[in-house]
Amino acid sequence: MSGTHDPNLNELGTKPIHGAATASPTIPVYALPARLGRYTLTERIGVGGMAEVFVALQDGPAGFQKQVVVKRILPHLAQDPRFVEMFQREARLAASLHHTNIVEVFELDSDGDAHFIAMERIEGLTVHRLARRTWHAELSIPLEVVCGIAADAALGLQHAHERGLVHRDISPENLMINTEGVTKVLDFGIARSTASTSTLTKTGELKGKLPFMAPEQIRGDDVDSRADLYALGVTMYWLLTGQRPITAKSEVMLLHAALTEVPRRASELNPQVQPGVDALVLALLEKRPGDRPASGQEVYDALAHDLPARSVLSAPFVKEAMALPDAEPGSDLGTSESFIASSPRTPRIITGWRRALAADAEREAKRVAAEQAASAPRVSTSNAHRRALALAVGAAAALCLAVAGVAVRWGASTPGPDRAAQVDSGPIAPSPSPPLVAAPPTEVPGAAPPQPPNPVRPVAEPEATKVRAQARPKKVQLRGPAGVRWTSSKGKALGAGSTSAEVPGDATSVVALDVKRGVKTVVALDDDVADYAKAPRGKLDLRAFPFAEVFLGSEGLGLTPLPPISAVAGSYKIRFVYKGREEVRTVVLGRDRIERVVVDFR
Repeated sequence: MSGTHDPNLNELGTKPIHGAATASPTIPVYALPARLGRYTLTERIGVGGMAEVFVALQDGPAGFQKQVVVKRILPHLAQDPRFVEMFQREARLAASLHHTNIVEVFELDSDGDAHFIAMERIEGLTVHRLARRTWHAELSIPLEVVCGIAADAALGLQHAHERGLVHRDISPENLMINTEGVTKVLDFGIARSTASTSTLTKTGELKGKLPFMAPEQIRGDDVDSRADLYALGVTMYWLLTGQRPITAKSEVMLLHAALTEVPRRASELNPQVQPGVDALVLALLEKRPGDRPASGQEVYDALAHDLPARSVLSAPFVKEAMALPDAEPGSDLGTSESFIASSPRTPRIITGWRRALAADAEREAKRVAAEQAASAPRVSTSNAHRRALALAVGAAAALCLAVAGVAVRWGASTPGPDRAAQVDSGPIAPSPSPPLVAAPPTEVPGAAPPQPPNPVRPVAEPEATKVRAQARPKKVQLRGPAGVRWTSSKGKALGAGSTSAEVPGDATSVVALDVKRGVKTVVALDDDVADYAKAPRGKLDLRAFPFAEVFLGSEGLGLTPLPPISAVAGSYKIRFVYKGREEVRTVVLGRDRIERVVVDFR
């Protein structure tokens, strides 16, 4: 009826910008764009049992805008204090985690009675949508992509577990892979702290998704990090085979089966699954927590051992999947007869859990032993027997090293016909045998003793020539953006951006100055090329309350909240500006470090 007010439209702080809206009996449908605090909601991209998710624009001064994701508690739950506390608790827990493989939460806020979380927007797909789109197009998920997803998730979970948090809801829907091929853990809505005995879960309530629950979680026992690893095993199994390890016709039967049935090996459903991956998945799905891998780090170490960089395979694959149409709602393509098992697209192998770690340690020990043997000084003697003995020992050592190198190279398994093409690193080269030395002539009784030959004096000229060659300048290629100025280690100007220059022949690095950010960093010369993109990097996590405009040197980064900023290692001066007030902080960023800077203007 014309002029009738829709009670769902403006409730709980969501104010329409224009247009009318219709309402669902249980889930409001808003006229978008709509305002929520300092965010403009532009698109609703998901709804769950507790909250709905929007793409939003964050407004700032001078027309600044940035896309974020806003998760808002559902209106009909906003009046229940228990749900509000669970929602706020999720934000507090997630905001305490700062890791590449966990979605970054910027802030918890409210607008009237509406409670919401603002978090980073990820360009990519949930792992669930990635798999369904792929199978719907009758394509396969490469084995390396599956293992990369699990490795990234395990590393993110390790970060949470080290801080006493158990996720309790790991599933393909709560893992997201971005266009760089990196997977991040989402939704700590029912996470639980192992350090606290308090809980918001009622007695008898099961929190999580039944097919992914560990047996101890189903029984209602106390759970720890290994329950998350079980769920990760279920996720891997589904991605590798298109089926879940335990299935049943009803929830009650599923609960019983999860406690009693032993799943088939993933390789029985998908023969392309490598033995090492097969063993790892079975270990993750063990009924007893003590029989599973001890930590997410252990899972990561087992999987990441032989994986290519995410940019090599996972990133292009995600971009291909994003261009595919969504699968039809309600279809379970993972168990259909048309399912295509995931298979490797590259010849790499996954050597598998535990064995890979032992092989690494053995390979490193052999390498060190070989280097020590090669650098040990050779002792000369006039005794022919000692020479012969030294030759025999040297040859035996070389043979042992060669055999050990092959053993480490291939492990205990029998090499297949194409195995040589499947492993990246070559066998360890044996140390060279000592040079053969002619034995002295046999002494003849009564003959004059042989005179020693004139000593051969070392010639100094070749070494001097070598030193002069090293001191002679060499030409190097410098690669970087136009705003980078290059200097030698002694401060000599070499140019800007991408250019060529001459440096001393013994130079191993140059210095790059980012003029805008005001930071210097040392860049190594690799085959006479210095590439600024390969400079050591870390991340700056910059926060301000209630908010602030941030400047890195003279570069404006925008308004907080900001996602972590990737930056080269070095010393930075950071300015925070809020309503005419200014705070300056200096921070030294190290390689692979995350430095957090917090300024409070309140």
